Amino acid sequence: MAKTEQISKVDDLCAQGKYQQAAEECIRVLGQTQDDSGERAIALLKLGRLQDRLHNLEKAVEYLRQSVEISAKVFGDNNQKTAEAMSALAISLAALGEFNEAEQLVDAATKIRCQSYGVDSPEAADAYDEHGLVHLTCGHPQEAEKSLVKAMGIRRRAQGKSHKDYAISMRNTAILRQKEGKVFLSEPLYNESAEILKRSLGKDHPEVGISLDLLAEQQFERKRPMEAEKNWRRVKEILASALPEEHPQRIALLNRLAACALVLRTAQEATELYTEALAICDRAYEEDTVFKLDAVLGLGLTYLRDNQFALAEPHVKRGLKMIENLSDREMRLENLLIDKLLTIYIFQGKIGDALLLIPNSLRAKHTADFNDTMDLAYQLANVIRKSIGKEPLKH
Repeated sequence: MAKTEQISKVDDLCAQGKYQQAAEECIRVLGQTQDDSGERAIALLKLGRLQDRLHNLEKAVEYLRQSVEISAKVFGDNNQKTAEAMSALAISLAALGEFNEAEQLVDAATKIRCQSYGVDSPEAADAYDEHGLVHLTCGHPQEAEKSLVKAMGIRRRAQGKSHKDYAISMRNTAILRQKEGKVFLSEPLYNESAEILKRSLGKDHPEVGISLDLLAEQQFERKRPMEAEKNWRRVKEILASALPEEHPQRIALLNRLAACALVLRTAQEATELYTEALAICDRAYEEDTVFKLDAVLGLGLTYLRDNQFALAEPHVKRGLKMIENLSDREMRLENLLIDKLLTIYIFQGKIGDALLLIPNSLRAKHTADFNDTMDLAYQLANVIRKSIGKEPLKH
């Protein structure tokens, strides 16, 4: 098979949502291309984008850097192909928290792409969508809004409201609205995006799953767990054939279904789902991750809610250790975990352990009001000691 036919095969597999197979085909193409050829640059770009989808972000950055370097040699620094690789690299860098480089790359790439294709072309809409997503990830919603609204407007005029790319632009705008707290605007956009994608790509395409996942997340947050669970079950079916078992999105789905089960039915069902998610994480990831922490925390809090304090304790303790390796977002969970561990110790009668935990609780809450907290701890301890027939602690 000629290399151009292999690239076409990659595109066909991507269109079907078979991302793992598409990535494998890209690797075969790379094994047959010259080091500094245009075909290699294109294959690296496609492979980098696929690795980003598969959440192999470090690999994505590696491939995309190579694509940018080769494209610049073959096509030139200001060529649209080079700019497309720069924009893709920016997306992966932003996901890894490399915000400064990501913004510089996507700003330069968007300018080149719009000048090359024209500001009202579908290709310009691609550039604006990626520009908006990078700036949204980097924490600049106003800059993101300008680009995302432009992308949606171009697609509406150039491609029409029934086009899959218009649906994806709509979903990107919904993500922005959700981050702004405007859920009354974002939920209908997620819903409409999913419906357009079903009609244009088929009901089992992963892009449909992404929109339904985001819709379900919002439904759960708005206290509609039955609707959320129905959509998450559907997403689980869709992604089973598109992504590997250890993909973060599939693990996150188990955690989310567990949360629904806990609200709607039994703690036992929730425990089974959290346990399944944690087992996959422990097999696939040596380092601590956000979705592993979610499973650990979910197990601990589920046991705690079911008054199984001895079973809850090791998971809450593990969660506290994991937090040290994670980002500021997860650090905000420290207060919650310490409070839960304090509750576990008190209700198990481990008063000494509870008192030793107080300095950590103070650190997590960032308060200097030590005496009030100690007084509360002694009061709680003495209530427990009295209930089990022991002398009160002296304070």
